[in-house]
Amino acid sequence: MARAKLSWIRFSTAPFALFAVIVVVGAVIFTSGVFEDSPPIVQPSVTKHVTVGAPRERREGSKESPLMKLPVHVDPLADVRKFAINILEGKEYPHHPVMLQVPVRGYPMERNYIVEVNGLKYPAKFDCEMFNKNQPWGKHKYFWMAPSRWTACYTHEAIIRSGFVLEVPELPLIDDEYAEQTAIYQSVLRARTDQPFVIGEIGARWGTWGSRGVAFLKALRPDADYSVYFVEKDQAICDGLEEVMQYNSIRYTLLCKSANAAHFRQWAETVDHIDVIDFDVQGAEVELIESTIDVLNCKAYRLIIGTHGQLGEPSAHERVKKFLLQHGWLIISDMPRQHDDQCMEKHLRGGYGHDPERFDWEKVLEKGCYWQSPLGKICQGDGELIVDNPKFVNSAKVFSMADTELKIDDLSESTAVPKTCPAR
Repeated sequence: MARAKLSWIRFSTAPFALFAVIVVVGAVIFTSGVFEDSPPIVQPSVTKHVTVGAPRERREGSKESPLMKLPVHVDPLADVRKFAINILEGKEYPHHPVMLQVPVRGYPMERNYIVEVNGLKYPAKFDCEMFNKNQPWGKHKYFWMAPSRWTACYTHEAIIRSGFVLEVPELPLIDDEYAEQTAIYQSVLRARTDQPFVIGEIGARWGTWGSRGVAFLKALRPDADYSVYFVEKDQAICDGLEEVMQYNSIRYTLLCKSANAAHFRQWAETVDHIDVIDFDVQGAEVELIESTIDVLNCKAYRLIIGTHGQLGEPSAHERVKKFLLQHGWLIISDMPRQHDDQCMEKHLRGGYGHDPERFDWEKVLEKGCYWQSPLGKICQGDGELIVDNPKFVNSAKVFSMADTELKIDDLSESTAVPKTCPAR
């Protein structure tokens, strides 16, 4: 988006200069909603010469660099909330229109809890090792994996150290979880108001995606009905999930066992439809999707599938993708698994520590260990497929990560589950 530079103008008279300052400051306060108790949901405004694929450069006339640079001047009237940082490229991209529907508010600061932009609160130790005696919570070191998560951790720590009593969470930056979060929120936005919002998370950890969906739903429609189902095999992690749900007053169903087709079918029989299911079953996704496809075809509107596997093995990502395409599913986002684990683990995750070559974004770009998304290059780990069911979604209105306008009317007029559905 073209941004006019601020010009440094010498005014001939002091009164005129003072008047100009008052006008600018007043405009900033007015547009930022300072006088509002709760900022309204921001409707996306799309300028014709701006597309999601066109980043806004950080400094005019400078050579392109993967390192973050500060702008020479900042337009005081610019709505910086509309832009997301791509950490790898060091550029700003317009946020996906769905993200701009998330109401940003202030929350009382709680030392041991991180609050997300959707209003969800969870124990800081779950994702932030500095709040857990510098040890991971559980088997996976999530603190080192996703830029949006470690940024939230460092931000919360800074707020505590700064003595703040109010915390204002921000929209996420662009990383390998951005599309997943966008798809969850879009599922909420398009959900019918005459039926419960139904979400499942298979391989749930502390219930990240299911609770994010419900928290956003409650922020928009506090009285909305919903159903959320979790499957997690680790008992200690299940205890953490229950803590999150209880702290946020979220009704839930939890199966603390390994995911399998039989359990999934039993749950599917209890609901009339499924708005979205998030699968992260660490390599079991092929078997689980293939063995439940009849139920998914009949009831599920959207699937978000984490794809895994080791280098040199047949691609689970491509196998699941091919299988779903054969059943007519619509591809929303297609992020393949990382092809160079060594590059990703060293330069993004720092060897799960403070490797001196961590954050060497020029090396990431040079080695090509990234995925080209509609919002720029992303250094990813696991793969991810996001797909919609053509039985319930209008293919002419289908949502995508390249959207520049809000699309939340993509569900078909009739979403009735067929009587022949095996898990009705």
